[in-house]
Amino acid sequence: MAQGRVQVDELRSDIRLQPTQIQSDTYVAPARPQEDQNMSRLVDALGSFSGSLGRLASVTQDKSKSNELELMAAQKKFSGMTIDEQKSAVQSGQMPAYANDFVQKGMGSLWGASFGQSRVAELQNTLSTTHDWKGDPDQLYAEAIKADMEKYGNDPNFVAQYLRQMDQGRGQAQGVVEGRKVEDFNKDKLGAAFAGFDTVINAGVQNGRDPADIAKDVMGSYQSLGKDGVLGVDYDKLDQERLNAAARRADSQPEVAMALLDASRKSRGGADTMLSQDPALRDRVAQIQDTARKAMGKKAEDVFLAGRAAENSALMTSGNLDGIEEVRYKSPITGEEKIVTADSQRDRVIYDYMQNSGKIAETNRETGTERMSRELRVFRMGNKNDPELEKQVSGIFQMANAGISQDPEAEKKLVGKLEAYKWLRNESTQSLLSHSKDVKDRDFAETFLAGQQYLGMDNSEAINFATRATKISSEGLPGISPAQHDQVRSAVNSLGNKPGWFWGTNDTKPANSAVAEQRVTQLALGIMNANGVPMDKAIDMASEAVKATSTSYNGVLLDLQGMHVPDNFSEVMDDQLADYAKNRPLVMERNGLSQSDLAILPAGGGTSGPSGGRFIVVEKDTLSPVLDDQGNMSFVTTGQVRIRGAAKENERKNTVLRDSAVEAGASAKGFTRLPAVSGMSGWLNGKTGEIMKFDFPDGASAPVWSKTGKRISSPITQR
Repeated sequence: MAQGRVQVDELRSDIRLQPTQIQSDTYVAPARPQEDQNMSRLVDALGSFSGSLGRLASVTQDKSKSNELELMAAQKKFSGMTIDEQKSAVQSGQMPAYANDFVQKGMGSLWGASFGQSRVAELQNTLSTTHDWKGDPDQLYAEAIKADMEKYGNDPNFVAQYLRQMDQGRGQAQGVVEGRKVEDFNKDKLGAAFAGFDTVINAGVQNGRDPADIAKDVMGSYQSLGKDGVLGVDYDKLDQERLNAAARRADSQPEVAMALLDASRKSRGGADTMLSQDPALRDRVAQIQDTARKAMGKKAEDVFLAGRAAENSALMTSGNLDGIEEVRYKSPITGEEKIVTADSQRDRVIYDYMQNSGKIAETNRETGTERMSRELRVFRMGNKNDPELEKQVSGIFQMANAGISQDPEAEKKLVGKLEAYKWLRNESTQSLLSHSKDVKDRDFAETFLAGQQYLGMDNSEAINFATRATKISSEGLPGISPAQHDQVRSAVNSLGNKPGWFWGTNDTKPANSAVAEQRVTQLALGIMNANGVPMDKAIDMASEAVKATSTSYNGVLLDLQGMHVPDNFSEVMDDQLADYAKNRPLVMERNGLSQSDLAILPAGGGTSGPSGGRFIVVEKDTLSPVLDDQGNMSFVTTGQVRIRGAAKENERKNTVLRDSAVEAGASAKGFTRLPAVSGMSGWLNGKTGEIMKFDFPDGASAPVWSKTGKRISSPITQR
């Protein structure tokens, strides 16, 4: 049965089906109004003169092409000015209120942007140079804006562009402030870390801990100061602060510095690392190590020298600084070798003594003069001059002049020098000669003293007298006739032939007698010319002045040229030449000499050689050197003389002290010294009639008495 589609009438309808309209993306926006392009053209025009003007705010727009040309002409003129010229143009009215509103607004915007840029640059310069960053930089901007608004704030177009520039500057400044806060915070953390190391190190040093243990304490503080501790500082930063702590102590505490450098910590990989393994720190580590080693070497040398100074101080106490010998020192740190000279050691002992001299003076309640005398003895032992005293007794002749009495201050200063000279002269002739090296100074001072002693002059009169006597002008001696000159020279020559004048007991004038005679003659003539003193008295005054400032031995006048010799010089030289004659019998016999025929002369410029000077052994009459069997000259050094002189002086002092101790001990026990008429020596015990003797055991300061086994039964009658 065939099948097909069946058409049913009731299903038919005349209504056409249509889809319901819904909202879709086929919506079309309403037409846009025509855009005004004037502002774009304004911005483009302004942008050709300043890149910052591309951000200009919208201004009231004008549609006329002629407006654009007029604005451009005004802009060109204004943009060709400096900021100061622009300010002047605005303030003076040269940039007028334009009739064209479009141009006026554009120029206001241009002026605001240009001035704002200039103002920001000015404030940034202030912030980077003179501003105190503890203050608020925003306040600086606020004050500037307030001042500028009072001057130029009437134009809204100027204000908009000006504030845009200033707001950008404020933002930049605030960014710097925040950056500085972060930087300061980090610095504070590092400073706290350094302070923490400092506290640990100082505590260890004060408690006497070993440098290696101090370094361990520092490394132990890494945990509390580091990234897991209270400060949270990175370990690399702590390494830097440990290095800083080592550098700070490299000179003063070098052992601690070296221990800090040698300490290690665990790296991120677990290996032990040292500061020297960090390439960034390696050079500085080496520098600090070098400084620390030098400081350790210096400390070791100082310890060695301090030990030597203690030994040398004992030599000084015994008056034997010449007994100091040079030593060789090798540094245990650097291996460097050096020779420590005897002179440098003597200087150290004297320096240490002088540093303590004030305390000695205070303890002994010394007067100023007593202190000067004590210090002078120390300088002399060290073959040195007292520098202050030498300055005082030098330059006397040069300072003196005929008109000095008219200058009270200058005269007072000269009198001070002459008083120092007089004190030193009374203290030690040899010290005077070593400190006062210029014969003109000595002759002036001696004439000054002679005027006071022989003529009863006061200070001013004696200065004037000495000036006229010693400062002989180019005219010579106008008050002295040629006949008087010859008389004085003849009289001095006659005196020179007499034993006991200058030459001791010698009956033969030495070969250099003319030196002394010439000085006496010249000074005597000056005294006569200056004050009319009679010839005989003038010669006596001159003779005493020259002898007081001269040294002679066995009739030979010596110019010591600053050489340091003891006050018992003649006595010591007698012993020295006695040894010379005894040890060279063949030399003495061959030359037909005895000890009394020997004399000396300074050699080597007076201060040559490590001994401080030498004397040549000569024949007293001819001053010819005495030669040994090989034809060599013989010398006596001032060092030998000083050592022997100190020994003799100590012996003399000890004898005086022992004699005093014996007298005091005998008196306490009732002993009396046996008189010479008894024919016996010793001490008598008056109660028992026994004869006593005494002895000084080694180191004893008091005598020990004992019986001799002898007795006196009858009284001793003195005749």
